Amino acid sequence: MSKFTLFPFAAATLLVLAAGAGPARAQAPDGLIIRSFVSAGGNDAHGCTRPAPCRTLSAALAKTAAGGTISIIDAGGYGTVTIDKAINIINDGAGTASILVPQGEIGVFVKDPFYEARVYLRGLTIEGANVGSTGVLVNSARAVSIENCVIRNLFGGILFSPETSNVASNKPFMAQSALTVANTTIADIGGVAVLIVPGDIGVVKAALRGVRVFNNLEMGIQVIGGASRQPIDVTISDSLVTQNGQGIVANTSTTQAPVKVMVTGSTVAHSFFTGLQASASPPDPDKPDIKSIAEIWIGQSTVFGNTTGVEATGGAFLRSFGDNYMAGNQTDGTPTATATRK
Repeated sequence: MSKFTLFPFAAATLLVLAAGAGPARAQAPDGLIIRSFVSAGGNDAHGCTRPAPCRTLSAALAKTAAGGTISIIDAGGYGTVTIDKAINIINDGAGTASILVPQGEIGVFVKDPFYEARVYLRGLTIEGANVGSTGVLVNSARAVSIENCVIRNLFGGILFSPETSNVASNKPFMAQSALTVANTTIADIGGVAVLIVPGDIGVVKAALRGVRVFNNLEMGIQVIGGASRQPIDVTISDSLVTQNGQGIVANTSTTQAPVKVMVTGSTVAHSFFTGLQASASPPDPDKPDIKSIAEIWIGQSTVFGNTTGVEATGGAFLRSFGDNYMAGNQTDGTPTATATRK
């Protein structure tokens, strides 16, 4: 009699235990796991579960389903990674989760042939040791978000350069891509810290908030019209851009897309050349239908200690909302117009 009364209890216990083990081993329909783990003491031959983590991000990515999450358990170096699907790579306070970039290589390379991937990077330290090429390079993705990261000592920091040549042949030609960077430091870069220069693509948007960009040899943040077929819209807010060759630069030409940059609540200081510069090429009389232009709006921001504070050339526009602190530059410069706050 006791056997029959105990059996339901035992069955229920097994079900509870199985449910408790589920999240770490949950699998997608393709057999890949939904959540994987990496650890400094892991092994890439493992299954990348919490009890048996992998050692590198690339191994964990191969075993994780699209849209899944790679969680970092402890401090360590986890290797470079090429991302070709939607993924979240998360370090939530485990210590310094680093990617040491070898000579001439890329720390995180995002290239999704279907332009559907949404990639989220949080809590990573990408270190180039003055030999690595680029911290994060985006060639194709629907959206890439970078939060609470540090990118240092490379030739290039973040290069956002989506292009349609990376779109699979069965996807729409008008691909679109977005970049978000929040609470992130990009410093000690030998070239441009954040470079946005799209290829022949449809819609490109970027938003940078709470970004610290300093001690970079060339530009802090540069937006180039590239070959995009739509205006490039970029917002920069609550950020510090200091000790760079140039601070924030928007460039385009008669054969490139219009560039629009909004700067609010930010400090642009101590640039070796210009704090904020908008530049464009004069209109081509043989191509009157092309109206590429570069525009920067600036509001509630500080422009201080630069060789030149603000500058607009080639018919570009630099508009002030009239509520900035612009002083202490060798030449303050003059905005081309005053914008009206609404």
